Amino acid sequence: MNRKHLKTDFNTEFCARTRAAREGKGLTQIEMAQVLGIMADTYSKYERRTPLPHRFIPIFCLVCGVPLDDLFAMRHPPKMVQSETRRTAR
Repeated sequence: MNRKHLKTDFNTEFCARTRAAREGKGLTQIEMAQVLGIMADTYSKYERRTPLPHRFIPIFCLVCGVPLDDLFAMRHPPKMVQSETRRTAR
């Protein structure tokens, strides 16, 4: 496999993980675009063909509850972080 093919595969998978993370959080593309301060059509392309720019990744991961490493990992879909602490019965 050549380098161009690897980059294309990574970009395709990254866009898919981006979409899965957003959907896993129950947000629409419009809502995520508002959170990131960008137009909805711009955000839409980040799930279809162009990976999310680095400047948006930290807030995206925070909002979606996805560890940064999982968004970049070549596994699909990303694991969601539990936002609630588990309490044990006493």
